Amino acid sequence: MKFFIWFAGFFEDVVGNASSKRAALYFSLYFYYLLVKGSLKGEPIDQMVLFSTLGIILFSIGAVSSEFFNKFTPTKVEQTKVETSEKTSTISETK
Repeated sequence: MKFFIWFAGFFEDVVGNASSKRAALYFSLYFYYLLVKGSLKGEPIDQMVLFSTLGIILFSIGAVSSEFFNKFTPTKVEQTKVETSEKTSTISETK
């Protein structure tokens, strides 16, 4: 069971939510691995496919790493949730 929790952690962002950016990164890395494996066997690689895959990988790495430098660190997210719930309760009280 611990293995599944550990493996699922690869697809979570800093806050602990599911991250499609990380899923796209891992999928693209696997596809790139298949391209390299095929090229070592002598199969030709289309340059558009290669550059598109590398572009997705680089974009995903940038998007995932920017989460760490984003203004929404886990403590800021909790503060934002509290502020949002306070505003919601204030609006509902005024109605």
